[in-house]
Parts: sequence; structure tokens; C-alpha cells
Amino acid sequence: MDTVAHGTDAGQLHRAIRVRRAFLRSVTHELATPLTPMLGYVRLLLAGDLGPLSPLQRRGLEAIETAARRLHAVVDTLLDVGAVETGRLRIEVRPIDLAQTACSALHAARARAQAAGVSFVVAEDSTSVPGSGDGDRLRRAMEIVLDHAVALAPPRSRIAVQTRIGGRAGARRWDWIVACEDAPRDVRALEALLDVFHDSHDGGRHRSGTMGLGLGFPRRLVEAMGGTLEVVAAADQNVAGIVVRGPCIRLSMPVREADGRRARGRADRARGGRT
Repeated sequence: MDTVAHGTDAGQLHRAIRVRRAFLRSVTHELATPLTPMLGYVRLLLAGDLGPLSPLQRRGLEAIETAARRLHAVVDTLLDVGAVETGRLRIEVRPIDLAQTACSALHAARARAQAAGVSFVVAEDSTSVPGSGDGDRLRRAMEIVLDHAVALAPPRSRIAVQTRIGGRAGARRWDWIVACEDAPRDVRALEALLDVFHDSHDGGRHRSGTMGLGLGFPRRLVEAMGGTLEVVAAADQNVAGIVVRGPCIRLSMPVREADGRRARGRADRARGGRT
């Protein structure tokens, strides 16, 4: 009797998972369909192709474009979440600039940090670093990391962001390190976020901007591009000029060599070894 009941429960669980995935695909499709023409017409208006704009009209359209781009990124993220869950995530590997991708992610996160009353302190090792991967997905992975840092940081505190290049010739890696000035000292406090999903009301505080996604989701994206994302103990390290006493998040990506050999190797792995 217990075996039958257990089998029934397992069947209901699998059905619920299938229904949820189907619902997620449907919702993301319904959201994406009107966004494409919306963004298209806003860009035409901003370009002046449909007539002149007053300064006030331009500011209004720029605000609409920013919100629409943010929503479009949410839709893309939801699609990737479904792909990660089903093991069907496919990464289109191409040459990208790692440093510029990080700058774009930081620019997108500044408004949310300002609204939360926290600020970024940035120390860049280089303004241009050649890498390989999917630039849009890497940027979104970085944005999720920064959103979690903003959610963890107390008001009027600082978030340190530092980049550096290390390793030997032919195997150089670019590190992107994010640490909160007053983050919890216990590494387990951040390791608890390493699941794909995370309770956005954990600890009684709403993690605005994280969409209920844990760091496990950006880690899957980064790993699919040949990189790593991990929580490491800072142990009173100096990060971007700030003494960080708690743990930090380190994203590491291979630096693309001039002949592109590493880029092609990762592309082959992303395609499952097909040539």
C-alpha cells in the first residue's frame, strides 16, 4: 500500500514539474511577443525616424526603453532557467570582451544599488580583456551576482568589485571579484545561495531584483562557457581598496589567446564535441 502511495506521489510530482515548465514556456513566450515591436518602435522614435522629439519626450522614451530592456532580460533569464532545469542549455561561443561585459553589468546594477542605499567601489586591472562566450548571458550572470550583493549589503555600506588577470602564459584567467563591506563572516551564509533557486524572502528580508534565483543559476551559465563561479573566504583581504572581512564571490573566465585556440575548444565542448 505504501509503495502504491509513494508511486502515486512521485507521478503527481513529475506531472506538476511538467506543467510548471509548460507554463513557464507559455508565459515567457507571451511576454516576449509584444516586447520585440515595443522596443523596435521606441528605438525608431529615439533615432528621430518618426519625427522630432522634445527633451521631455526623449527622457520619457529612454525610461521606457530601459524598463523594456530590463523586462526582456528577465524573459531571457526565465527561458535559460527552463533550459538549465532540462539540461538543454546551449551556449553560442564567440569572441567577447570580458572587461566591457563586466562594465555593462555594473552599469545596469547601479540604479538598483542606489535605490537600496549602497554604492560600488570598483578597481579594474584592465579595461579590455579578450575572452570567449555568450556576452549577453555572461552579463546577465554578473547582474544576478551584483543583485545578490546589493540585497546582502546593509544600507549605507559599500560593495567592492575588483578584476585581475592571473595564471601563466597560455592559461591565463580573468577574475571578477564581488564582496560586501559588511557581509556575514560565515562562508555558509553565501554558500546557501548556490542553489538554482533561492527564497527571495530569506531571513525576513526581500531580495529585490534576484527573481528568487540563487547563485547556482549564473554558475551554470558561467561553467557552460568554460568558467567558474564560487564563494571564497576573503579573510580580511583588501578588495578594491576595502578591507573585506566576510566571504566574497569570484567569477573566473579563461582569457582568449591571440590564435583563438581556447575559444574553439570551448565552442566544441558547448556543441557536445561536434565538429
